[in-house]
Amino acid sequence: MRTELHVRLIRVLLLCALIAPSIHCASEDGAGPQACDGCDCSNVPDDDDSSISDDDDSSISDDDDSSISDDDDSSISDDDDDDDDSSSSDDVTQSLEPCVGGVLASFTDGAITPPASGSEGYTPPAGDVLEAIEDSVDALVADQGVLAAAEVAVVGYELCRGDGDEAGIALWRPVQSGTGRALFAWRAVAARPLIVGVPHANFEQLTLEEGVAMFEQLDARALIVTGTHRCANEAAAGCDGNTSVCSAESEPYRESDMAHVEDSVFQVAHEALSSLFDEDIVMSLHGMSGLGISISSGVLGQVEDDSFHSLFATELLLSFADEDITSCNPYPGGSTQQRLCGTTNAQGRFVNGSESPCDTPAEEISGRFIHLEQSLEVRQQYDEIIEDLDALLPESD
Repeated sequence: MRTELHVRLIRVLLLCALIAPSIHCASEDGAGPQACDGCDCSNVPDDDDSSISDDDDSSISDDDDSSISDDDDSSISDDDDDDDDSSSSDDVTQSLEPCVGGVLASFTDGAITPPASGSEGYTPPAGDVLEAIEDSVDALVADQGVLAAAEVAVVGYELCRGDGDEAGIALWRPVQSGTGRALFAWRAVAARPLIVGVPHANFEQLTLEEGVAMFEQLDARALIVTGTHRCANEAAAGCDGNTSVCSAESEPYRESDMAHVEDSVFQVAHEALSSLFDEDIVMSLHGMSGLGISISSGVLGQVEDDSFHSLFATELLLSFADEDITSCNPYPGGSTQQRLCGTTNAQGRFVNGSESPCDTPAEEISGRFIHLEQSLEVRQQYDEIIEDLDALLPESD
C-alpha cells in the first residue's frame, strides 16, 4: 500500500512539473496575467516556444472549444468566421504536438517491433500506467489536451496528433518501442461508429493491415493494436480459457495475449473508448486455420433479425458466396456453427456487460460486439469486408 501511495505521489509531482509551464502567471494583486517579470512564465505566450508546452499549446492558449479557452483569441478560431460550424473548432487534437513519422505509419511491424514468441519481452503494465491511459483518454475527449499528454508522458507513452490527411486523429504510442504494450488511435472529428481491435497482429497474418485499412477507409472511431506476439511470455494471464496455439498442448492463455488479459493497455483503451462511445460497433479481428468466416457476438444465443450482426453476416454471405460462412448466433438465412466464438474474449465480455471480463462470462448480447474469425484466403480479400461494413455503417457524426 505504501509503495502504491509513493508511486501516486511521484506521478502527481511529475504531472505538476509538466503542466506548470503552460499556466499563465498572475499579477500580485490577482487582477490577471502580468508581463512575467515576477515569475518564470516566459514560455506561456502564443509563440509556444516551451519544450514542454509546445506539445499541446497549453490549456489556456489552445484553440479548442474548452471553457478556459473560449475567451482566448486563438489563431485558428480567428481564421474561421463561423466557429460553431468549423471542424477545426471541434478538433481537440489541435492542442497536441504532431506525430513524428505520422499516425498510420506507427501501425506497422517495423514501427512496433513486437517482442517475439518465447522472448519474454512483453512488459505487463503496472496499475499507474493503466490509470494514466484511462485518465488521458477522458481528458482529451473533454478537450484538456495539456493534461491528456502529461498524464501519459510520466508513464512512458506519447500522445500526439496527425497532420494533413491524418488531421483530427490522436495517437497514443509507447515512447520506447519493443515493450509489447499496445498503441491506439482515436478519430476526434467526422468519425463513423466503429472501434477496431487487432489483438493478435503479430501472430495472425494480415489482421494488422486489415485493421489499419478499416480505420482509414471507413473513417472509423478508433484503432487499437497489440504491441506483442501473443506467445511472447510464458506466464499465464489468469483469465478464463485455454488454447494450444503457443504449445503442443492446451494451456491457459498467456499474459501477452491481448484478447484474454484484463490488466493491459489494450483492454483499458477498449473499455475507455467503448464506454465513451457506447453505441459504436466494436470489431475484433482474428485469423483462423479453418475455412471461410465465423462471426460471433461473443455470447451464444439468438441475435435480432435487424441487428448489426445479422445484417453484416448476410452481407458476408453474398460477398463470399464460395466460402464457408457460419455464425455462432442463429439469424435468418444463416448457417449456425460454433467455431471460435470468442466467448472468453475480454473485450467482448466487457462490451456485452460483464463486470469482470477476466473471469465472468457475459450473459446478454449487447448487439455491439463482432468477433470475426477469418481464413487466410478471406484475409487476403479484406477489401470486400470493408465494403460490406461501408454499406452498413452510419455516416460520420
